[in-house]
Amino acid sequence: MPAKRPVRPASVAALTVPRVEDPAVSRIVDPMVTAIRDLQRRIALLEGVPASGSTVVASPLFDTTLTPAQIVLPTNNWNPGVFGVVTLVRVTTDATRVVSGMAGGVDGIIVCLLNVNATGSNTPTYSHEDALSLPANRFINSGGLNKNGQSSGAVWYMYESARSRWVNIMDTQ
Repeated sequence: MPAKRPVRPASVAALTVPRVEDPAVSRIVDPMVTAIRDLQRRIALLEGVPASGSTVVASPLFDTTLTPAQIVLPTNNWNPGVFGVVTLVRVTTDATRVVSGMAGGVDGIIVCLLNVNATGSNTPTYSHEDALSLPANRFINSGGLNKNGQSSGAVWYMYESARSRWVNIMDTQ
């Protein structure tokens, strides 16, 4: 049986964005909606199967939602699952943990790394250009600094194949 190939529809124009009435949620969602709409022209849908241990759920804003296993060690070349065009990754850690890079980059996809830890002291840190991960899996963070996923905050990346890196495009803290 031949391998499953990615499907690339013309756009993600079919993604619907719900109205958000709650101001606390709106503070995080509104910048995401703006960024998604600005980048929709550059994005193509990809089809895939989630990595072992991940859960995939549909969402009106995101075409894929991943809930990978909790990060319990410093992590290099992290693989939370197969990304869609606009993917929400619900990140949990048992303590402050460094993620030096993320596998699965495809040009133009957007990943929102949302810290869903119950305690504010357990935060993921996404390190800038960390040599512990393969070059194609590394993060380029604004200001050349590491990014901390604050409690209930999100760090957004877009994969840019010209640089073969995950480029930080927004933070919502």
